[in-house]
Amino acid sequence: MKRCFICLLLAGCMSGGCAFVADRGLDLAQVANLSLGLSEGVDLSVRVTKVVQAGVGSYRGLFWVGLKDGLLDVWQEERSEFGLGPLYIHEVFRDRGARLLAIRYPLFADPGFREYSLDVTHLSDRGWFGAGATANFIFLGVDASLELAELLDFLTGFAAYDLLHDDVHGPSPEELCFRLSGENARVRDAAARALRLRFGEDFGYVIYSAPDQKPAWQIAAIERWREFLGFPAARAPREAEEALSPPAPETAPPASPEGR
Repeated sequence: MKRCFICLLLAGCMSGGCAFVADRGLDLAQVANLSLGLSEGVDLSVRVTKVVQAGVGSYRGLFWVGLKDGLLDVWQEERSEFGLGPLYIHEVFRDRGARLLAIRYPLFADPGFREYSLDVTHLSDRGWFGAGATANFIFLGVDASLELAELLDFLTGFAAYDLLHDDVHGPSPEELCFRLSGENARVRDAAARALRLRFGEDFGYVIYSAPDQKPAWQIAAIERWREFLGFPAARAPREAEEALSPPAPETAPPASPEGR
């Protein structure tokens, strides 16, 4: 088994260079999350997938540090959660760190806002098939989790299949730009993460918890990325094109024979 693993690794290195090794390393790092925080509030939650979870509380993190989404970083976050099983409400905000992207949850009047939004319908920093726990007591917090989907993504990567479409170094800039402009929010966020790690810039891209929405700041960041990478701007929806285009000049009706 060990020999087969080494053979697969060497084959990947020869066919895709160091990009293969770097992407498998990032996939493996995404399997486990562990972070400590200096934050105000009280919170306790446990979860085994988004369907089986329980928790209550909230906190405002002044300072969080650790391994998150495969990256060692320092960031700020604010979290509020309450519920049991699939009937679980979970709001999270994260200010971008040195490498992590920011996260925003829809508030009142934001696109995609609902008075009661269940966690199973939203994106967050917790995966659908993750198992873990979060605790915060007064000023100290800890979060730890394992992500089954990331483990499968790591394993399938050795068969040259990117299960979660989150490889950073393997895809071409053109492919990442195509994913960034798509309608699948998870793939779009993964492409933004990959571009940030490769080029050190995010152009203000923020992960938005409502997966069926593409807010204005995301669209602006995508257009800036396309310009940066040298690709033409994405085609705007027909309604937007009509709204932005100047009104057609009015043409005078043809003169009648009597008026000539």
